[in-house]
Amino acid sequence: MGVIREHTHFKRDGKIYVRYNDTGQTFQRYPKLYKCKVYLHGCDDSTVFELEVTEDEMYLLKEVEILSKLTSSYGCMPIMEIENIK
Repeated sequence: MGVIREHTHFKRDGKIYVRYNDTGQTFQRYPKLYKCKVYLHGCDDSTVFELEVTEDEMYLLKEVEILSKLTSSYGCMPIMEIENIK
């Protein structure tokens, strides 16, 4: 089993990179991308847009979706819904 090296992920120009802390080497990462449709629903209107996100970003969006529904206390409070696009 290999040694896990300390590293940092960062975005530049819409691309994801990984930099190894011990050597300073930087490589572009090619993560699996997911297409999704984001819905922001309020009382009187909705906003809808499409995104292409990484797996980590999808987890974050799903967490925000759940929290928006849990903390919404009445029908007019905005909530977010995520739909996967295949």
